[in-house]
Amino acid sequence: MTAIDGARDSRASHWVRCDGCSGLLYAKRFARMLKVCPECAQHGRLTAPERLEQWLRTAFTIKQKKVCDDPEMFATYLALAQDAREVVEAYKDKQVDLIAKILSDGVAQGVFEIDNVKATARAVFDATVRYHHPAHAEEWAKPECPSRIDALLALLLKGLRVCKP
Repeated sequence: MTAIDGARDSRASHWVRCDGCSGLLYAKRFARMLKVCPECAQHGRLTAPERLEQWLRTAFTIKQKKVCDDPEMFATYLALAQDAREVVEAYKDKQVDLIAKILSDGVAQGVFEIDNVKATARAVFDATVRYHHPAHAEEWAKPECPSRIDALLALLLKGLRVCKP
């Protein structure tokens, strides 16, 4: 996606041109659609903060949907998970590795300031546990849950950003 040159008109910065179909897209709508063109489905590149937020929100939503759609199946999963600690730990390590990849990209892009990417990824995973660990499933139905997620993600993303002098 290409930003429109705003040299002649300050309103031009409100628009982007799709690299796929060359259509003009309103920048705020494009952002709300996670940088996917509604006409041709071309994907724009997300920044590391956008990817991290989207990844975490998707993980929370999937887990919460599974619990709400089939609580009996989820209870069975919990019982099985207790007997398969090694598998659960391997899964959690994989999730931390995915977060670490996003954080590394953020460091490379110059938007995140992190000394130890792996330790920070584990800290992000641990800080968000309330919204993806089944032990907290009862809390997910509370009306304040979405606003708490928003506040947590805002805090995490702000803390990871490079400090500007």
